[in-house]
Amino acid sequence: MKYREYISISGLRTGFSLDAFVQEVENQFGKFERLGSVMRRDRICDVYKEDDLIAITRMIEERGLMFNTERLEGLSVYGGAEPIYTPEELESVPLFECGIPKFGDKQAWVKGVKCADCGAELYNNPKTVSAVNVRASSDFGYCSQGVCIATAAGKLHFERAGLTGAAFKPVQSQGKQQLFVLAPLCELRHMVVRPTDAFGFTGYCTCGWPQMKKLFGPRRFRKSDWNGDDIVWTSHSAYVYYFSPRAIDVIQQIVPKAEKLDPVFLE
Repeated sequence: MKYREYISISGLRTGFSLDAFVQEVENQFGKFERLGSVMRRDRICDVYKEDDLIAITRMIEERGLMFNTERLEGLSVYGGAEPIYTPEELESVPLFECGIPKFGDKQAWVKGVKCADCGAELYNNPKTVSAVNVRASSDFGYCSQGVCIATAAGKLHFERAGLTGAAFKPVQSQGKQQLFVLAPLCELRHMVVRPTDAFGFTGYCTCGWPQMKKLFGPRRFRKSDWNGDDIVWTSHSAYVYYFSPRAIDVIQQIVPKAEKLDPVFLE
């Protein structure tokens, strides 16, 4: 698997003379693309290392150019890597994250419950949700509790498609219309982290969350966790749900703006 590595430096504003610094960075780390106040380098690599990002951050700090919150000026730097998947890899993946529009008004991004031991944010089993603070604006979507909600028409669409794992539970809501929470039967409990997919991996907490500095590889879970269902859930992702390609096709029929996102590997 290859990775797309990126480093971005922002804050190169007019009147903030950094030409010498930019030249020094490019002399040491190669050509950056410049767009307004941002310079960025993207490249493909077989093994991702943070060496260049760490070195550039150190250069900015040593020269006193790091962003100052009081003066509201200076440079900010960030970087990372994203997996590049081949068509063959994507063809064989059984589950994906799905970008589903928010359901209802004034939705905030869901927050999980922090593990008392490691501080990881864990997300609740959808089965535990009994009420939602939304009114129906479409037949299927996410709500602020981090679960997917369907109207009776949306629920019927799933049932007619014969999707496995698509269990629905009635919940209380603001409007008169009966709503249902999508509560899959199968949970992916155990993340799998390869040493080449993360920095600083030291093992797993009692909650199951991997202890690491940064994960840049794909999401992986134990294959033994999966019962073959089209729809599953996990406490280890803010998306909460993972869907088979067939399930995503059904969702896109209900919500055309839904998007197939990152793959989930089982091993």
